[in-house]
Amino acid sequence: GTYRVSNSWKKVFIDKKTMMPLRQTIELDEGRQLNVIYEEPAFMDGVWFPSKMRIALSHQSVNLTIETLSLKE
Repeated sequence: GTYRVSNSWKKVFIDKKTMMPLRQTIELDEGRQLNVIYEEPAFMDGVWFPSKMRIALSHQSVNLTIETLSLKE
């Protein structure tokens, strides 16, 4: 199952079991939407994070793969 957290311009869907984000939709001007899909949870240095992300706007998209994290205090 999923949780949905939203306001007037953003929706975030979170996995109930892992509490990791699954996807996010951000409403932009002129009816456009920015969509972010989170995939492949990974664990590194005590932190869970989505190691793959797809960011799409209109007919263009970018795929990101996170290989390492650097945490600063």
